[in-house]
Amino acid sequence: MFVVAAGQAQSIPAGWKSVKDSHGKCQIAVPGDYSLTDAAAGFANAKDRGIAVILTSREGNTLKPLSEAGMKVAGVDKVTENTAQRRFYAMKPSTFQGKVVTSWYEIIPYPGGTCSANITIREGAPEDQFRQIAATLSALK
Repeated sequence: MFVVAAGQAQSIPAGWKSVKDSHGKCQIAVPGDYSLTDAAAGFANAKDRGIAVILTSREGNTLKPLSEAGMKVAGVDKVTENTAQRRFYAMKPSTFQGKVVTSWYEIIPYPGGTCSANITIREGAPEDQFRQIAATLSALK
């Protein structure tokens, strides 16, 4: 398992692919067998569709911890980190196309904005792989 400081540029694990957001501000890495979408930057899917990644950046956005009330209204189920350096939380599981899925959100700051990764995992997908992907989120210079 990777453990890194949020926002630091990470080396991409051997055999993995880099996914960049459409503005070139952020990147995340996925295993080499994931498919990347040619139609739009920032999208990747596991071969079996068990894990999907959407990466975006928001210029002018400031990262602040979510309040308890904000988390409740948003439907946050689990919180891994909730600081001004990294917000990492899961929404309550839902059903999509007949499968139970959990959407995890990881947000980190960069000078002038934030990087946001939505990593959706289908029930039964390898959790260690999802956490390895999340650990690679970084801002680009």
